[in-house]
Amino acid sequence: MTEREPWLSFYVRHQRLIEWSYWPISKSLMAWLRADSVLMEYARRGQALAQWEPYVWEFSSVITGLVAVWLIVLFDRRFSLNSERAGRNLLAHALFSIPVSLVHVVGMVLVRKVTYSALGGTYDFGDWSTELWYEYRKDAVSYINVLLILYIYRFWSTRILQEASPISDNDQTTSAPCERFLVRKMGKDFLLRSSSIEWVEAAGNYMNLHANGRVYPIRQTMSALQESLDTSRFARVHRSFMVNLDFVESIQPADSGDGTIRLTTGEEIRLSRRYRDEIVDKVQTG
Repeated sequence: MTEREPWLSFYVRHQRLIEWSYWPISKSLMAWLRADSVLMEYARRGQALAQWEPYVWEFSSVITGLVAVWLIVLFDRRFSLNSERAGRNLLAHALFSIPVSLVHVVGMVLVRKVTYSALGGTYDFGDWSTELWYEYRKDAVSYINVLLILYIYRFWSTRILQEASPISDNDQTTSAPCERFLVRKMGKDFLLRSSSIEWVEAAGNYMNLHANGRVYPIRQTMSALQESLDTSRFARVHRSFMVNLDFVESIQPADSGDGTIRLTTGEEIRLSRRYRDEIVDKVQTG
């Protein structure tokens, strides 16, 4: 029996949250480690330094650094390095790194000045002409790192994740149910028959097709997918779930009016009372 991949289902369901939480978590962790290192270095030298100062330095950089990441991601959507104009777009990124660095530095300094003032101190950034060049060199490296992470991640997601798309025959009418899905993984195409789909779950902008122990994301709404499948075989059981009636083993009602559907594969799917009577009728008449 094929090993199940619950991690993939979890990932697709929370994909956007995972992607955007990566940056604040990773940057905050690095900031915390760097601040601790600064405190240890000052203590080793016997120099005085308030405990909060290195944390203000580092986390002010994190706050505005996240704005810089957001700007880079948006800019890359317009000037992708995977396009036919990669050379021109690379130059565009190089030029765009200058205003991104300015946003980061100016924002960082403002946060530090406000924080120092609130804590009864003053912050001196130093000579701007010298410090701006120093900060830009660091920001340029950070810019490159952000792009590297973005493109490595995109390569991984497109090569590892198994995204499906429906196949419609030209000789079929538009009302005919979809019998097959095209699944692309690791640069290869596979066919997935709709009859092998055990259940479907909504996951953000995707629907996860569960079949043969694997998860196949498809970019489609639940309503559109339901319309494209055989309604005599597939039934909506919840706002976020649909099941293949051929795989329904039992239905366990609850006092609240909801229930639980147990599949022959062992999964248990939530049943909403809104769809309870409909699926019970289909199972009984089927």
